[in-house]
Amino acid sequence: MLSKIEQNNLFFIKYFLRYGATVFGGPVALTERLQSDFVEKYKIVSQESFNESLTVAQFCPGPLISQIIIHLMTQLKGFRFAYLCAILFLTPGFFICVFLGLIYKNFSASAVIQNISLTVSPVVIAILVISSFKMLNTSANKKILFYFLAVLNIIVVCVFNKTSIGLILASGFIYLILNKKILKKKLMSFFPEVISLMSLVFLKAGLLIFGGGLAIIPYLQEGLVQQYKLLNYQQFLDSVAVSMLTPGPAIICVSFMGYLIYDFSGALVATFFTFVPSWLLLSAISKSYSQATKYENMKIVIEGITAAVIGALIGSVYILAKDVIKSPFQILLMFLAFGLLLFFKKKEIYILLGFVFLGVVSLF
Repeated sequence: MLSKIEQNNLFFIKYFLRYGATVFGGPVALTERLQSDFVEKYKIVSQESFNESLTVAQFCPGPLISQIIIHLMTQLKGFRFAYLCAILFLTPGFFICVFLGLIYKNFSASAVIQNISLTVSPVVIAILVISSFKMLNTSANKKILFYFLAVLNIIVVCVFNKTSIGLILASGFIYLILNKKILKKKLMSFFPEVISLMSLVFLKAGLLIFGGGLAIIPYLQEGLVQQYKLLNYQQFLDSVAVSMLTPGPAIICVSFMGYLIYDFSGALVATFFTFVPSWLLLSAISKSYSQATKYENMKIVIEGITAAVIGALIGSVYILAKDVIKSPFQILLMFLAFGLLLFFKKKEIYILLGFVFLGVVSLF
């Protein structure tokens, strides 16, 4: 017997619009809020059901939080309504990013925008560094092999100036093989070229990268900035900054990137190819994924891939910093940002807004 909330489609429509418009803080904060609402506040699902959706989402490539929503709502209301809920969740952040992209694209030459970029870049670098190492320490759980694969990918990205998808996938199987030994001891022609290139980059990012959020950044940087030169490093970093100031998932920055590349059509293409293919994949093999999460080998492979992705993320932050941080003043701002972020934990958005304000007032 469904509860009154479970029967009420309008409740879910309002909830996911509000959720996408008001919750900041990236995948951890979004997941915690969704769990608090669905399990504790409204008692829509049990903790076990939520944990199952979280586990399946972690095993599937693509943006994490939207995958959780798709799996949860498919169990409750079917896949069509699940897709509607995921789209509603993304809608507020999408339009905010398009609006900010319009302003940025038309006024990027102005002194105000350039000064904001100059002061915001160091704090974004600091946030990415701290978040990356926090992900590394949390995921590694003191496993030397995990750290080794992460460091290997850091070195490859820093030396060759690009993310190796082959090495990331291979890391999963290397981790499996070496872990097994350890366990034994223990016992596009219809579209403009730019749109086609964009589609390819965002499709691969959505389907090949596990963990969503920040994990997807190294691949987007390699594809959009280094390989196809659709964005420059400053535009890419500013896009990441916008996502940190925008409610909803961190990866909604793809909408901003898409707008910079090809206006509103670009924003739609980037958002569609980042999210929808991975949703379809999750729906198609959801039951198989639920079974796969019970197999130890699959867990080990995903853990190895996670180590490689985190390493690639740290390496990509180094590449961004090398290109964007150009003056002693920005270096000073970066160290100031490190200090503030370490002292005022979970206050990233306020610190970022403070640096935006600094960029504006420094003109006067």
